[in-house]
Amino acid sequence: MRTTLPSEIVIASIPGQCQIVGVVRHVKDFGLNGTSREQFYFSLEQVPFAFMTITVRPAADAASALQAVRDTVRDIDPGVPVFQVRPMSSWVNDSTVNDSTWRQRLGMVLFAVFSGVALVLASIGVYGVMAYSVAQQTQEIGIRLALGATRALIMRLVLRRALLLTVSGVAIGLAAALPLARLLGALLFQVWASDPAVLGAAVALLISTGALAGAIPALRAANTDPLLAIRNR
Repeated sequence: MRTTLPSEIVIASIPGQCQIVGVVRHVKDFGLNGTSREQFYFSLEQVPFAFMTITVRPAADAASALQAVRDTVRDIDPGVPVFQVRPMSSWVNDSTVNDSTWRQRLGMVLFAVFSGVALVLASIGVYGVMAYSVAQQTQEIGIRLALGATRALIMRLVLRRALLLTVSGVAIGLAAALPLARLLGALLFQVWASDPAVLGAAVALLISTGALAGAIPALRAANTDPLLAIRNR
């Protein structure tokens, strides 16, 4: 998702007046989720500050660029202290110096944990339902095997039921998730909450989990002894 950002004004300061000499793209200087504010740039020679921040985009490895920045500043003026030289990613992700994304990252971590727990519970549920169904139909499976049904056919029969149960649950979940996806918009940056690739990966993961959960009862059903099953009828 692309957004059109407001512009910032570059001002050349002259004694008693200011002149606009250029317009540049806006910089989110108050947090990624902060409101846009008016910002102005002045020449450092005309409006000096006690300290300044320099942003460098290295062409090669960022780790080697850090030392290069220190050496360059030291060559220009050895008396200028250089501190807090670190990659931009660490500034964005460090909650001790930047209150920009830690809430969103914490929310995503909690969502991931709860999603993992829900996936485990769903797989246990599919396994329990299919295991109970196989146990209730042991005599039927034994009769099918006695009449000539192959074990592969029995496995496909049980797996088909497991996949039908899983696909039904996924369809209901998608129908409920799409309208609620807008609630996640505040936790994301330049990403659609209803991204087709993400939804497709989630659907594939759920269906695969359901198939694996139904594979154990399917193997148990395929290994049923027909004589024992009919005798215990």
